Amino acid sequence: MKKLIFLSTSIMLSFAILVLPLFWIINSFNKNQINRQPNTTHNNNNLDENNQGFYDLNKLKNSLKSDLGDFDMLSTQIISEKFLELNKSDSKIANLSVNDVYVSLTKITGARIKLEGFIGYIDVKYLLTDISKMVDKTDIGTIDKLDDVNVFKKFKNINPKLRNIDIESYFSIGYGSLNELSLNKKNIQSNLRTSSSDLMIQYKLSNLDGLILNRYIGDVAKIDKEQIISRIEVSNESNDNYKLIEKEVEKIDVLSNEINYNNAKVQLNEENFNDNTSIVNFSVNNLNGLVTETDLGLINSITEDELQKQILNKNPLLQKYLDNNKKIQLNVKDLKLRNAAFTLSSGLTQDIKITYQCENVDGIITNLNLDPIENWDKNEPIKQLITAIKNKNPILNNIKDDSLFEIDKNSIKHDNFTITDRDVNSRFEVKINGYKGSVKPNFKVRRKEVKEVIKTNNIGKFYWTTKQEIIDRISMYNNNIPFDLENFELVNLTYDSVDVNSKTDSLRYFGNTKIIFNTDFNNNGKNMSIYGTENTDVDGMVARTNSIIEEATLSHNYTDTNGAQRFKFDYTIPFSIKDAYNYNNDSKLKLYAKITLKKFKSTGYQGKIGDYMGGYNSTLVEVPLSEINNLGSNQSYSTDVNTNNEFKDMEISYRSRNFWSQCNNRSTLKLSSTIKMSITKGSVNNDNQNISFAFEVTNRMNDYSTCDQFDTSYEFNIQKVSIE
Repeated sequence: MKKLIFLSTSIMLSFAILVLPLFWIINSFNKNQINRQPNTTHNNNNLDENNQGFYDLNKLKNSLKSDLGDFDMLSTQIISEKFLELNKSDSKIANLSVNDVYVSLTKITGARIKLEGFIGYIDVKYLLTDISKMVDKTDIGTIDKLDDVNVFKKFKNINPKLRNIDIESYFSIGYGSLNELSLNKKNIQSNLRTSSSDLMIQYKLSNLDGLILNRYIGDVAKIDKEQIISRIEVSNESNDNYKLIEKEVEKIDVLSNEINYNNAKVQLNEENFNDNTSIVNFSVNNLNGLVTETDLGLINSITEDELQKQILNKNPLLQKYLDNNKKIQLNVKDLKLRNAAFTLSSGLTQDIKITYQCENVDGIITNLNLDPIENWDKNEPIKQLITAIKNKNPILNNIKDDSLFEIDKNSIKHDNFTITDRDVNSRFEVKINGYKGSVKPNFKVRRKEVKEVIKTNNIGKFYWTTKQEIIDRISMYNNNIPFDLENFELVNLTYDSVDVNSKTDSLRYFGNTKIIFNTDFNNNGKNMSIYGTENTDVDGMVARTNSIIEEATLSHNYTDTNGAQRFKFDYTIPFSIKDAYNYNNDSKLKLYAKITLKKFKSTGYQGKIGDYMGGYNSTLVEVPLSEINNLGSNQSYSTDVNTNNEFKDMEISYRSRNFWSQCNNRSTLKLSSTIKMSITKGSVNNDNQNISFAFEVTNRMNDYSTCDQFDTSYEFNIQKVSIE
């Protein structure tokens, strides 16, 4: 138990030894802090009970004097002394010294005061009658940036008495000139009095940047002096020093050799600068802003390359812009004889129109290597050449009148070529009315291979008599290609085939091909006409004979009064009769025709008509081709047409005389018609040979009549001739 009591006593003693010194340290620290801080507790017999030993300054405001009157000098000590002097009658204030007064928020017209041993504050007011007495220096020296903030800062730095005073609230800066400013009092409506007169401040700008504070002047429509100066003024309207810029802007010059596409160097013609130049930056949102010259004047040639070159030569700003924007291309378009347009591939993409003049033909016909010309027209080549020039030089499409192109056909030259050459190198000379000089474009006459244009080689079965008909048939089977004997020749022609070769001098085709076909010897009435008529009317391939046997008066008339009725027509054989015979020596020459009795009457009576022989698909005459082949040139083969007695002894009534010689008796006579045909072998002419068919019709009565006339007519409808 004793040990326990001893242990407890030892612990309590140790705690007392540790706590007492710590309490003494804390107490000493608190006293020290009270001496250092305002509003701390002093041993005073008259403390406010509710403020823990502090006086409440807010309760004393109405009894204390806060208007300190006029000052010609301002400092915290002066304010403190004046406040204590005016309020020394107050017992709570009377014992305070200047060291017990804390002045803050010092302004030109007032300040805020706190007192040692008091809580709260009191705002005092006063009038600084002359700020100049606070100013030790008015020359603030060199300044880098001319605005209110920097001027006040510089001014207060060289005048320590103003450093803690908010002169910015009561004074403004007047920017009068490039070397002097004014400190002007503001017109502030307030229950506080303001004071002081204007004060002049001297300075020097280190550079023009200090005046032109906003050096990015925004978008310019055009990069020239007027635009840049105007934008400098507009862009600095909101700056403190705008009035000075507005005043001096006319003295600012843009250095022409220092203009770029996005900036320019400007200069103020004043000596009051260490550096009187400045770089202003801007943006161009329209291509017009980079283009100062759109008339290129006289140029050598109208090509995209030449126009690009001249555009950039005339517009160095555009050149600089493109030099710094490598991915952007200048594109010239809509080239015409006197104007064009250009734009940029991206960014500023507006179209700009340019004008120019070009005097020489070689300036407007710049592409002399023309495209190949197909289907060359050697008789009328000028139109083809003009078209070819325009195709490679589209600017020439502005020349609507092709007669202005002067091309001499004799100037067209073709190099030597072989039958296997597709292209023929050629050239010519051209002039244009109104332009100087001439040029000699080159071109190729491009020939087509015969096999390329004649793709259908079997042209079927047809009747032909000339090579041209074969050519027409080949053309018809091959999309009506232009096909003529000036460019083609037919060789090794037979009744079954022909070789088509291009002519050695053809400028349209080269090569050859074989054509197969079957010759049809049936002309189907083609290439026939009736001629050599006597007492015969003709309508196409229809011949109508006219026979009259007049009444017998003084003589006895039995036959045709006006003679026989005759007509002819020809049949053309491809090659010759001999060739046709050798091709098929068993064949016959056949005439398809129809003979019809169309008229048979006497003066008083009508005979029977309508009898016929042959037909549209019936042969009237068949002669072995060997008979015709054996004839000599211009010899004939003759025969009576076998009518099978169809037109023999045809009865007809007529008037005869009675006892008193009157024509009132009716009697009957008979008429017989003979139809003869001859075939004459003509001579071979070029690709064919003609055979002439000649028909002769004669009519005879078995007696005569002294009363009536007899009219007889046969219609020969000639259909076709064939060798079968």
